[in-house]
Amino acid sequence: MTSRNTFEMNKLLKYSVFAIAFLLVSGISSCQKQTLNRLQGSWTRIPVDDPFTDEVETWEFADGDFIIYFDGAKDSPYERGTYTLNATFFETTLDLQPTIDKTFMRHYTGEWQVYEITANHMTLLHFIEDDHGMTMREFERD
Repeated sequence: MTSRNTFEMNKLLKYSVFAIAFLLVSGISSCQKQTLNRLQGSWTRIPVDDPFTDEVETWEFADGDFIIYFDGAKDSPYERGTYTLNATFFETTLDLQPTIDKTFMRHYTGEWQVYEITANHMTLLHFIEDDHGMTMREFERD
């Protein structure tokens, strides 16, 4: 193999590495944008833990802010705050930072794993750090 062939091979390898890195970054960005678009809007909790409850829990997401309210009482939110969505090829997380946080154990604060999100259904998992276990919330789009 001549030095010219070696130079060409190295050049091709370098461009291939840059192309693969570009595609990975583009893919991650696209995944995050698609998930963000699906998240935006209003979601009603499906009470899988108590199917006979009359309480309606609604979560709304818009432009980095979220609101949680009960029984349609939009004028008196139960929780309000900001969120950050992080998506990779392997995992999507939703970090909630409430500014009201009326719950005793800061139940909504922190990182939620987006287990599933489609156009009309979403499942979130929240692993509470102080030995309180896991919370799961299922939603349908309003």
